[in-house]
Amino acid sequence: MFAFFGNAAGVFEVEKRSTAYITTLMKKRLKIIAIIITGLCAIAVVGRMFYMVLCISCTYPPIQTYKFNGSVADLDSSLRNFAMSNPAVTYKFSRRDSSAEEDNGDRDLEIELKKDTSTISYGLVCDQNENTTDVKVVSAFIKNSINGGYVAEAPGVKKLLGVFEKDFLAPFEDGDDRMKKKMIATSTCCNLQQPFHE
Repeated sequence: MFAFFGNAAGVFEVEKRSTAYITTLMKKRLKIIAIIITGLCAIAVVGRMFYMVLCISCTYPPIQTYKFNGSVADLDSSLRNFAMSNPAVTYKFSRRDSSAEEDNGDRDLEIELKKDTSTISYGLVCDQNENTTDVKVVSAFIKNSINGGYVAEAPGVKKLLGVFEKDFLAPFEDGDDRMKKKMIATSTCCNLQQPFHE
């Protein structure tokens, strides 16, 4: 009979050790989980700071903004007529937000202008308003060159904007009767607030 009680005491001792072992094991696991969660939070905070500092998805202000008195469809028609009579100019419209179910008329516009032995590419955004269209130059590059960029301060952008106004905008405005309503510069890039070519 004493042997039975001796074994029972041993069983209780084993249970105490097992409970202590399980408690210790759970504490270790909780510490590991806490360390992992803290590490993930730290990575998220540091990653967000790098994202903001490096300006990964920044949208730069337009280099230059113009107003076109008419819809995007009118602008497209004018550009088509202009490009047919000027082989040095090509253009391509694309829908600004193709994920939206309803088309609000906003378009991306790429204009390529062949000048001497170079091809200059201009990226524009066309935002349609009630009776006018805002035409924003958002990039200007010489293809296969380091000249150009997305901001007015980038190397060569001001010169490329001058080429755009002289070799594209002036003939474009003069070549279409509907374009007698001048595109108006409204950007601080060149500090212009008046119509061009008047």
